[in-house]
Amino acid sequence: MMEFINCYVINEKIYGDYIKNVLFGQLRRIALISAGIGLMLAFIELIFKGIPMLSGLLMLISATTLLMTEFIGKVTLKNMRKYHGGELPETRITFDDDIRTEEGTQTNAIEYAKITHIHNLKNTYVLQCGKALFVIVVKGKFTVGDEAEFCGFLKDK
Repeated sequence: MMEFINCYVINEKIYGDYIKNVLFGQLRRIALISAGIGLMLAFIELIFKGIPMLSGLLMLISATTLLMTEFIGKVTLKNMRKYHGGELPETRITFDDDIRTEEGTQTNAIEYAKITHIHNLKNTYVLQCGKALFVIVVKGKFTVGDEAEFCGFLKDK
């Protein structure tokens, strides 16, 4: 069996990819659609000499939602640093008979059958295992195996 190892230290770019596209992806899309609808309503209200109250409120809520997702990501990373004594540990993910993740003193094993979705993002692959468990695999950070073989390996699983 082929083995793959992916090693990285999480940073804002990696975590931002996950936060924006997976964790809060649907919420961000809804907020952007709401902002667009609010903008169209504002134009309609202005054309008919109205005061764009409802549309302004809709756009304000949408903007606040988008900013909060950014804020939550930064606060989470800050808390992770604090939890680990100021420095984030290296994350090491080994793909063999199962998926083994090691981060500092924390280790987990996950069966391939638990993967429900694979998110192919700009900087990462996010393996979704159910509703609450995600494994972040960083592109270009394989120390054993390469990315193209890894993608084929996951498809076979």
